Amino acid sequence: SNSSSTAPRGEGDIGGTLELRRGENCPPFLAHVIPLAASRAAAVFDINRPAAAVFAVDPVAGLSAQIERFAASFGLTIAESRVLGEIISGDGLVAAATKLKITESTARTHAHRILTKTGTSRQTELIRRFFETALPASPAGI
Repeated sequence: SNSSSTAPRGEGDIGGTLELRRGENCPPFLAHVIPLAASRAAAVFDINRPAAAVFAVDPVAGLSAQIERFAASFGLTIAESRVLGEIISGDGLVAAATKLKITESTARTHAHRILTKTGTSRQTELIRRFFETALPASPAGI
């Protein structure tokens, strides 16, 4: 199979992150699958059934400029911005702590502060907010 699923980022979270492999020596694409509220699915897609948004990320291309803009708009510290980048990459807080050379407790503290500052309560909501903010506005009528 060309894809493998990573575990959702919290108990009871809906949605998750899929890795889409693309060959040796190349990190996989990440696909963040985020459920859409029924009212939004009905308004945007004119459907009355469950729907989800899928955001594909190429980690090689980097997201640093988008992360910087998002962090500035929500008043995140440099340390929180780094943790945000790791959350967006889809590897989870344990991997973030290891990569950033901080304790898991510190990573959790930063993640909690990020959620508070962004008005979100779960990492899936944070990822949704990040990509909604990073995407250009849709044309009128869509």
